[in-house]
Amino acid sequence: MDRITVIVLLLIAVGCVTTGGSSLAKVPQVKGSKTPAVQVDMRNVMYHFTDQVAVHIRQLHGLVLPTQGARLPVLDDVQSFAVSTADNSVKVHGKLHAKGDIPFEMEGTAVATPEGHIRIHTRKVSVAQVSVKGLMDLLGLKTAQLINTDKVRGVRLEGNDLILDPALLLPPPRITGRVTEVQVQGDHILQVFGTKPSAGAPSPHSGNYMAYRGAQLRFGKLTMSDTDLVLIDMDPQDPFNFFLEHYKEQLVAGYTKTTPDFGLRVFMRDFNKVQH
Repeated sequence: MDRITVIVLLLIAVGCVTTGGSSLAKVPQVKGSKTPAVQVDMRNVMYHFTDQVAVHIRQLHGLVLPTQGARLPVLDDVQSFAVSTADNSVKVHGKLHAKGDIPFEMEGTAVATPEGHIRIHTRKVSVAQVSVKGLMDLLGLKTAQLINTDKVRGVRLEGNDLILDPALLLPPPRITGRVTEVQVQGDHILQVFGTKPSAGAPSPHSGNYMAYRGAQLRFGKLTMSDTDLVLIDMDPQDPFNFFLEHYKEQLVAGYTKTTPDFGLRVFMRDFNKVQH
């Protein structure tokens, strides 16, 4: 088999993983670096990595860190920064190319591993819609022959189980953090990184937004020192649909305001509602 198709939409819920509370007043210093990180808070954002890959971020509180070799995070360059965050059933579909493209399906439960990855524990394997433990033996097949993990970044086999590394599965910007909980909700996989914020914890802003604060951040021709930037959804009735590769189009379709402290509030149109 040359590829693996996982029929799920990745849904990420990120809890507060930095030390202390959710206040944005103090920006932590990155260990081993003279440049403090930019704090980031997000709520209800459909974040596009590519045309085909998007994740629904319900809530995030973490850091934007410059990658190795980058002096500061640049929103226009996804390689210049990374985001750090301190009865389940999943089905995997594919085809056995070596056996005449016979369709197969694996079903299992999803749990978080102690290392912070996702384990898909295989409960059932079907080939051509037939449960196949005996048929696999007859065909001389093993799970490793169904899925060639060498061709799928961030996926490896451990016995009959699939181990998924979320940090490697998604394109840049890279998300680093430890998965502490996994749930399957309909056709979504819900991942919790770090710890959940306490119930009733106040949000620094209303509506759907992406907020950046502290240190330096560059986007377009503007470089902000002591960053105070909030990207705000103009239509809070649904998730803030944001695509970094096309944020200029979303920016042009909206408007900006400057706060008395020279902070910037950017009201943006959802990516899926912009005329391209």
